[in-house]
Amino acid sequence: MKLKLHIPKIKPFLLKHKWLITFFLIVITISYPFLLLFLNWLTGKSIGELYTFGLSLKDFLTPWIAFWALIGAAINVWFMQRRVSLMEKQRTDQQIRWEKQDIEQEKSRLEQQSQFKEQIENQNTQIQIQQKQRRDARFSSGVELLGNPNESARIGGAYNLYFLASEFPDDYLNPVCEILCAHVRTITSDKAYQETFTSKPSNEIQTIVNLLFDKGSKEETIFNDCTKNLASTFLCGSNFNRKIISNVLFFDALLNSVDFSESRLKNIKFNYATFIHTTFNVSQLNNVRFSSSILNNVMFNDSELINVEFTNQVSLSNVTFIDSKLNGTVFYGKLENVSFMGVKFNNIGHDDVCFMGVLSNVDFRKAHLEYVDFSYSVFENVDFSGSLLNCTDFTGTLLEKHIHTVTNKGRSLVLTKPQKEEPKSVPFPDSEQNATPIPETKPKNIRKPKPQ
Repeated sequence: MKLKLHIPKIKPFLLKHKWLITFFLIVITISYPFLLLFLNWLTGKSIGELYTFGLSLKDFLTPWIAFWALIGAAINVWFMQRRVSLMEKQRTDQQIRWEKQDIEQEKSRLEQQSQFKEQIENQNTQIQIQQKQRRDARFSSGVELLGNPNESARIGGAYNLYFLASEFPDDYLNPVCEILCAHVRTITSDKAYQETFTSKPSNEIQTIVNLLFDKGSKEETIFNDCTKNLASTFLCGSNFNRKIISNVLFFDALLNSVDFSESRLKNIKFNYATFIHTTFNVSQLNNVRFSSSILNNVMFNDSELINVEFTNQVSLSNVTFIDSKLNGTVFYGKLENVSFMGVKFNNIGHDDVCFMGVLSNVDFRKAHLEYVDFSYSVFENVDFSGSLLNCTDFTGTLLEKHIHTVTNKGRSLVLTKPQKEEPKSVPFPDSEQNATPIPETKPKNIRKPKPQ
């Protein structure tokens, strides 16, 4: 059996004891010339003299001392450099440790901040959830109160919903508007209600009307941009005075004795609605439709109508537009006992006013008619005395021949002035004998409806 000798490896040993071996070699090198003297001193015998490599003592000691002085200086410089490098390394390591500590501290701070922010967000979320729950509870309570048999409780529910929509319009404005309108439709559609409140609405209905259309201290109502569906409602005697009424559907509504005076109406559809003894005095109507409606004893006096349509066989009876301004207004239907006395038709910049249908006992006295189209209308006892006509088209009417006589031209159908001059109002003659010839020019392009 072979024996294995455990011989330590030379290289690891030298690397481990390199500084000890170096020091030992330096000491031997320095003391080599003095070794014999040291042995003489140690043994007390004369073993040998100073080894000077064959030189004199002076020639040997001077360079020997200088050489080892240089060696010592070099070693000192090396040690100093090593000490400086070591100190620099220590400073660098310390700086790195500090930076690591700063990074750890910043990381810890950010984590704490993130945790704190997350806690705040969670708290805010919980608060918002609680607030939403309270708001939803208010909403549910308001809706529930609208179904209460007590009128005072229903009014309280309407106010509750109104204030909720006012405070949180993004969440509740449209739903509350729809609920209030639906409540009005439901209440007023009841036959018992219609028999009881024939001339004046109930306090509940008038209160909801006020909530929907009163502007309060603002220029507009909070429901101004909401579409309000009040179709088939029974609103006789309701007070819409000085209200802001916009985006409303009054289809087939009964609006007898309703006061719309001094109100602003915009984007309204009164299709198939009925108006008896209704007042629109001193009001502004913009983009309003009276399609297939019935208007009896209705007043639009001192009002301004822009892009208003009375169409689809609308019936106007005993209606007055005294001293009003009509621009872009269309009348397709039957007009009976209607007064346009002192009305100004068509300010510059608006569409033409058109009449097409039967005009019976219609009063245009002292009216200012400019670019008004009466094409194919039927006139029965229509009074134009004292009115001023400019570019007014009577094509296909009973006045067509009369206009021929007035203009003294066989081709002209329109009263007008030369285009080079500013348009001036021309008095409508009381008879053909007082007619004054008027120069004929090409009239302005007037919108003409097709006969129905």
